[in-house]
Amino acid sequence: MRIGAILLAACVLCVACTDSSKAGNQSLERMAFDSAPEMLGVGQVLGDSLEYHPPLGWNPLPGELLAGMQASMPTDQALVQQVVAAFTDSTMSSMLVVSSLDRAEGITEKAHLLLEAGLPENAQRAEFLLSDFHCRQYLVQQAQRVQFRLLLDDHLLFDYLVPMQGYETNLEFLEASIGSIHLSH
Repeated sequence: MRIGAILLAACVLCVACTDSSKAGNQSLERMAFDSAPEMLGVGQVLGDSLEYHPPLGWNPLPGELLAGMQASMPTDQALVQQVVAAFTDSTMSSMLVVSSLDRAEGITEKAHLLLEAGLPENAQRAEFLLSDFHCRQYLVQQAQRVQFRLLLDDHLLFDYLVPMQGYETNLEFLEASIGSIHLSH
């Protein structure tokens, strides 16, 4: 009788823990950005199913510059970042860099710390659901530039960088691009 009560209590505890972990992800707010087609560049496909659009007028970075960007990425065992694509506006003052993170063993807390290491303390952080993705957003506003860093499902990184001077003008285009990120089914 006593063993039965202990087993019942253990089962209830397991179910409660399982439900609370699911509820943690479900409690994230779903964000929707207006992905107005007139503000979007040519559609891109990453892998088999991720689709996104850079902002209108932003073109792919030439291969040699992309290779140079990849070569300059820090290499650390806890975080391997592979630049997949980069786009820039005609003045080369604004940029979108799309990267994948090696997560063979899953992204570790140390890797999260490395991603945040270059961010100032006043960086604004948010977590929400974006389309089909769990998103960690970091917004950094500095004197000369603004950076939106989106980490999707702990393995895709979208870095939007724009000069502070053009931030207000570009905001709708950035939000449209962010809103265009989705899985094709």
